[in-house]
Amino acid sequence: MLGYKARQKSILNQINATFTSGLIQAFSMEKIQLHIGDIVIGRVKSLNKNHAQIELGELVATLPSIEYSWHKDCNIKSVLNAGDVITAVVIIIDSDKVVVSVKRLKKNPWIDVDSNYVIGQKVKGTVNKIVGFGAFVLLEDGIQGLLHKSEMSTDGQSEPSSILAENQEIEVEVISIESDKKRMSFSIKYQL
Repeated sequence: MLGYKARQKSILNQINATFTSGLIQAFSMEKIQLHIGDIVIGRVKSLNKNHAQIELGELVATLPSIEYSWHKDCNIKSVLNAGDVITAVVIIIDSDKVVVSVKRLKKNPWIDVDSNYVIGQKVKGTVNKIVGFGAFVLLEDGIQGLLHKSEMSTDGQSEPSSILAENQEIEVEVISIESDKKRMSFSIKYQL
């Protein structure tokens, strides 16, 4: 049985292979006909940490957590509830499954990072997660960067949790952008 990360990679490989091959596949099941790229409206049937089951009439499709939002750490259970109605796009059709995506209805925010942000720019964000080596700051859906603990204080040794709290709104300075790797780094030293 594959672990979560291996399943994630497997799903991404299937998605990429499907889109890059340009195949048009169709799925037919009792009056339901779907094609890759179709926009569908469905109801959340059930949820777990890794995916949601979406009812599309008599068909049940899978919405992986990684396909809900451009945000890397999206916990689908925290944003959806059973019974919610969602709009998604069909991205995989196999003989035994249909996979849908919500995030692909929106433009990948990393495409415009280089034109929306510049080094030295001061931006507002929300502390998304605090870890021993720093904090992850969310600027917009899918655009998150690292505020390393060395950029939080003059001595660079303070514990991030003693300076910041999760969900705290803060202003940071952009100190590096690697849009090809989907990485940004921030500092708050300028405020000290």
